[in-house]
Amino acid sequence: MPVPAKSISTSNSPNTMEQTFPTSCLSTSRPPALFGSVRVDNVTQSETLDLIESLIRSGGHHRMVVVNASKLVLAEKDLLLREILVTSDIITADGMSVVWASRCSRNFGAGLVERVTGIDTMTELSQRAAQKGYRVFLLGAAPGVAQAAAHQLQCVYPGLRVVGCHDGYFPDSESIRVASMIQESRPDILFVAMGSPKQEHWLATYGAQTGAAFCIGVGGSFDHIAGRVRRAPRWMQKVGLEWLFRFAQEPRRLWRRYLIGNAEFVSFLLRLRQTSRSTSSKL
Repeated sequence: MPVPAKSISTSNSPNTMEQTFPTSCLSTSRPPALFGSVRVDNVTQSETLDLIESLIRSGGHHRMVVVNASKLVLAEKDLLLREILVTSDIITADGMSVVWASRCSRNFGAGLVERVTGIDTMTELSQRAAQKGYRVFLLGAAPGVAQAAAHQLQCVYPGLRVVGCHDGYFPDSESIRVASMIQESRPDILFVAMGSPKQEHWLATYGAQTGAAFCIGVGGSFDHIAGRVRRAPRWMQKVGLEWLFRFAQEPRRLWRRYLIGNAEFVSFLLRLRQTSRSTSSKL
């Protein structure tokens, strides 16, 4: 499964602490947060949207990835996912736990100024697309959900040009056909809602074939926008309790992710901290 040829780690060791990180295309004076070989760009939501627009105008194909605790833990074990992350044009923190972790120790680089989520990026970028005429395609979720999300976005942002929708329930053998179909619609922006890490793998492999100038995996955002799943109140989002709201809605499905997953993330951070100290002591 090919990924763009940028500066990436070639070590198969999950605990390797890189000394050189991929150069971000972001124009900001703030250094990134660093979790092993994965950088997380230290940007605000507004700065992220400005960068996305500049990437669209520059031509070519560009990818953005949002990371939470579970994705960083998985990338420690999954070399391919790690390569996909570090070769992305933009990486931001989708989970508040990543922001908190960046602020608690200098071993993780600079403290992040704020969380920049997939769903907020999707909705705010859709607003800009409506204002500036960017063409948008929605790929993913269950049959009918992408269309419902597109309809809701067009109601909120009149003038938004949605050039196509397709559900995410298709076999791998159909991926080339789906990518070609998207290309025929000539989108500037492609939102993909397949869940992680499937959406990251799909975009790394087929994203360029879609012809979209900019693409991003947005997880369950279509379901939220379409009104199928409620999102936490704004105050809970701001204080970092959105996970608790989701857990209360679906405890049977999410208990393992949050209880066991959070413990794995703490263990991951402790390993990185120990590796960083060991590396520093040898210098």
